[in-house]
Order: sequence, then C-alpha cells, then structure tokens
Amino acid sequence: MISQARELFYQRARMAAEWKEKGGKVIGYFNSLTPEELIWASGLMPMQILHSSGKITKSGQYLPEFLCAHLKGCLEQALNGELAYVDGVVIAHACEALRGFFGVWNRNVGIRSYFLQAPATSGKEAENYYHEELKLLWDFLGELSGQESSPERLREAIEIYNENRSLMKQFSELRKLPGSPVSGRDVISVVKAGLVIPKDVHNDLLRKLLAWFRESPPVPDGTDKLKFTLFSNTLEESDVVVQVIEELGGRVVSDNFGYGLRYCWEPIKVGSDPLRSLAGHYLKKIPCPGKYPLAQIAEELTEMAKSSGSDGIIWITEKFCDPYLFEYPFLVDRIKAEGFRMLSLEAEEAGNLPRLKMKIEAFLESLQENIV
Repeated sequence: MISQARELFYQRARMAAEWKEKGGKVIGYFNSLTPEELIWASGLMPMQILHSSGKITKSGQYLPEFLCAHLKGCLEQALNGELAYVDGVVIAHACEALRGFFGVWNRNVGIRSYFLQAPATSGKEAENYYHEELKLLWDFLGELSGQESSPERLREAIEIYNENRSLMKQFSELRKLPGSPVSGRDVISVVKAGLVIPKDVHNDLLRKLLAWFRESPPVPDGTDKLKFTLFSNTLEESDVVVQVIEELGGRVVSDNFGYGLRYCWEPIKVGSDPLRSLAGHYLKKIPCPGKYPLAQIAEELTEMAKSSGSDGIIWITEKFCDPYLFEYPFLVDRIKAEGFRMLSLEAEEAGNLPRLKMKIEAFLESLQENIV
C-alpha cells in the first residue's frame, strides 16, 4: 500500500488527465502558503508543482544563475510542455525570488497565473490585508472554474482538509514507535501523494493505511536506533537523505517540511466567516522561514525535536534559498543551546550518494560516541 502511494506521485499527469476527463480543471501551485481549500471550494483540483531531477537547459536563458533549483526546475517543466495538464497557476509570495520569478513565468509560460501576496507578519492588520487578497484570489479561481464563490462550499472544503490534517498527523506519529512498520520515508511518500491527488482520495488512502497499521502493530527488535528531526525546504532531495539515514540504521521520527507536521499541526478553526478563518490560519500556523519571527520558528522546531525524542536535527536546504539561509545562523545557535546536535546539508548533495552517505554516517557515529 505504501508503494502505491509512492507511485501516485510520479503519475500526477495521469491523475490530472483523469480529473479533466470528468470535466474538471487543474490549478498548479508552488508552496504551502497557497490555501488549497480555496482552490477546492472553487471546483478545481489543486496540484503542487515540484521541480524534477531532469537537466536544466531552457530555463537558464530566462533566470539568473543565483536562483534555487526549485524555481529553475519548475520553469524548465513549463517550457518543455510538461505542465500541459495545468489550467492555471497560483504563485504565493514565499520569498523575493518568487516575486521576480512570477514576471518571468507570466511572460514566457502560456498558463493563466496569479500572484498571491502573503504578508510577512501575522497581526490583525496583516490578517485584514490577507483576507482581501484571498477575496481577489477567489475571484480569479471563479473565473477559471465558472463557479461563483460560496461560503458553504468553502466550509465543506475546510472540513475535508481538516480531516486530511488529522489523518496525516496520525500517520506521521506512527514512525516514532519502536519497531514500527512505518518508516520516515514512508511518511514522505504519503505526503507527496497528497500533493497530486484530490484530498478526499488522499483521505481514503490514509484511512486504509491506518487500518493496515492496526492489523500490523509494531514489533520492537530490541535495538535503540538514533532518532532524527528533519528541517527541510525540499521533498525530493529529503526523500534521498531519509533513505540513506534509514539504511545506515537511523530513524527519522519528525520533520518540518511545508507539508509535513508543520502543515497538519493544527486544524483550521472555522468562525462565522470561513474566508477570514482561512486567512488567520495560514498566517498563524507554524511559520515558514523568512516570514515570521525567528524565535517562533526556533521554538516550534526544537519543540518538535523534543516531543519526538530526537537525538539530532538534520537541516537540508537548497543553494540560493535566501529565507532558509538567512535564518540558519540564528537557528543553529538556538538549537545547540537546547542541547541538540545538528548536521547541515545542501539539497544538491543528494545527487552525490557516496559523499552524502559518508557525511551522514560520520554524523551518526559522532552521536553514538557523544563527541559532537
């Protein structure tokens, strides 16, 4: 069943085609600051655009060298016609690079696109501003779908996504149990599947996985494996890193991916105005790097590591990712002050397995010998 989830991610074009055969449209989006609930409530299927591991050739003509591989890879796919199944795109402001990238994308990619300005703070004024921004986004989505905005449909969408958060959190917690048949890589595979299939279908998959786990309870093998929390802005490369950690005898028991525990940490609390509730949640959930006070990010990260019983933290980021690199020195000091050991990796190192394995193996050995 886990292998099925892993395969779904690589069949996203087929999943999109099946949705469109039923008369639906697909909206691509770039990061977790995009409120998928609003896309779903508009009768559209949200599907995250992730960079592929293919060679970058065409996008180099339009983008500077000092840009992250994620944006280069996404533009490369569009220029190669690999995103033909997408009817529209929402690009939320997660960093300044995305602001400039949107102009290049809009000028050279023939897909209707929208830039969502997400505030960098979460106070009342920011929430009011974001509420108005989401109204404009809802209008854009309505033009694409032909459906008028409906608060009731938005409530239904939030209910489906809240269920997904709850189920995903339950499944993520299973990897912490000694002898669990659910590994850290299994969790990443299920997270990735949820980015490319309808959320109600993903909910069904998660319910089946939880039922499977109840029939296959953990069988502790008596070994005391080292446990890790991953802090990362890239899923594909993190998948490789987790695989190496687990092959070397470690366990990844917690994470801070945009769509991992950070995404499902809390449900959306719906008030009288579901759109305002959505705005408040996306501004006040566990913060994305570069958007919120560093102290809050450090507190949430260290609390995740503590509650999961982690022995160390592994930080993975792409080259030229300003939000993550800007906060790195501060977080390193805070993490070490809390008594955690930390290994920093560049996402690009996932392409050099011998080097990656050597660095992770050395980190595991240093933890075992208590010399870091």
